[in-house]
Amino acid sequence: MIGTTRALKRLNLRIAALLDNNTEWFGTRALEALAYFPTLTHLSLWTCALPFDLPYILAKSPLANNLTMLRLAIVRNLSNNMLCAIFRALPSLTSFTLIYSVDGRFICPACIDVLTFVQLFECCPRISELELHDCVTVDTTRLAIAAHSHFHSSSTSLGNGHLKIVIKTKERKRRRDSLNRLLRCCTEIESTQNTTIINIYKTCSHPKKAPIIPGHR
Repeated sequence: MIGTTRALKRLNLRIAALLDNNTEWFGTRALEALAYFPTLTHLSLWTCALPFDLPYILAKSPLANNLTMLRLAIVRNLSNNMLCAIFRALPSLTSFTLIYSVDGRFICPACIDVLTFVQLFECCPRISELELHDCVTVDTTRLAIAAHSHFHSSSTSLGNGHLKIVIKTKERKRRRDSLNRLLRCCTEIESTQNTTIINIYKTCSHPKKAPIIPGHR
């Protein structure tokens, strides 16, 4: 098998059927073979159906410790519970991307929201990049606030780095969150027509000075 004969580091897998309707999805059996790719560090899955026991497959394989980047793009069988279980199975993740579309065919499930990614922050303390495409159920402002509360001046294992959150959407009536008005300490926000980039720095550049006690030096 490919996974056992070659020490692959990256796998970009697309399993799609171009049919008139989108009721036929493939991948639930094929993706069970992920356990046979123990050296993977980067995994991208596109237009496929996830096995319902994918978190178990990941947790019981070397991928649980080795996988650092995961991208899920227009996948089926994904829910809040499934995604949280995947995060728990992959504590070494440093980068996660979730991609949907707003054309009415492949929309983000309503159950995936800010609390889903709070689980990401808690289960994957090394996470340094989160990218969401057309995940319209995730409120950008609440996500930024939750991320800031979790990472800034905290004891997580981010070191002295920062968390980068990229929000992309093609939604015409895009909700314009007042991010600049809610800008918090050591957070940088850049916005264009379709993209919002939020950088949250772990180490505070404005630490509170310790109070001076009279009679002490």
